Amino acid sequence: MRPALFLAPAFLLLAACVDAPITAAHLAPDGQLRDSLSQDALIDARVEGTAERLEITGVLAVQDAGALEDTALFDRKSDATAVHLHLRVDNLSRARAVRFVWRRGEETRERIDFIVPSDTLMPAAALPLADAAPGEWVVEVYAVESTGDAPLLYRRQFEIT
Repeated sequence: MRPALFLAPAFLLLAACVDAPITAAHLAPDGQLRDSLSQDALIDARVEGTAERLEITGVLAVQDAGALEDTALFDRKSDATAVHLHLRVDNLSRARAVRFVWRRGEETRERIDFIVPSDTLMPAAALPLADAAPGEWVVEVYAVESTGDAPLLYRRQFEIT
């Protein structure tokens, strides 16, 4: 039997982690806490001294749940409300803190959340289309490390028109 925490969506896991330290990455330039808002990759992630060979599958879609249609082109004039990143992470032993980074040129939006072991695609992060300028974007997922550089776990380019 799997624990209930495993079944919780990734965006709810952050609220359950009350003992996590707040770092500079959690703070916006004004000092306030930041908002918590198909490609395969093999990654060696060293987390807490343990190497894991993660297999990450990602889908970008306008759908937040249900049947997903992977795309790299999003139209702000459509009925879509957001670019939704769905991830499946294999070979992960337990939930891990990650940093989602959405970039367009010099504009960067970041959010700390969790990825969990899963045998299906799960909602991981979203970029609201109403707030996103048209152009070339990239979403990156980094491991949150207490020391050293945070390894890049996943990267995907897309365009908003």
